[in-house]
Amino acid sequence: MRKLEREMAYANAGWRERYAMDNGTETEIRYNGHKCLKYTYDINDPYQDGNGAMWDCDQGKWIY
Repeated sequence: MRKLEREMAYANAGWRERYAMDNGTETEIRYNGHKCLKYTYDINDPYQDGNGAMWDCDQGKWIY
């Protein structure tokens, strides 16, 4: 199931979210009762705009 969720997230991602997915660490969390995938990467990475991107698996959308 997680692979399908990742594929859906990537297909609906902008360049910021794709950077986070490609360069970050994925963590499954609960946010407002929803299952979400959160992507974070090293604070020393010069590009921080996409750090903390979160995909809501239950609603099928990126949370901003």
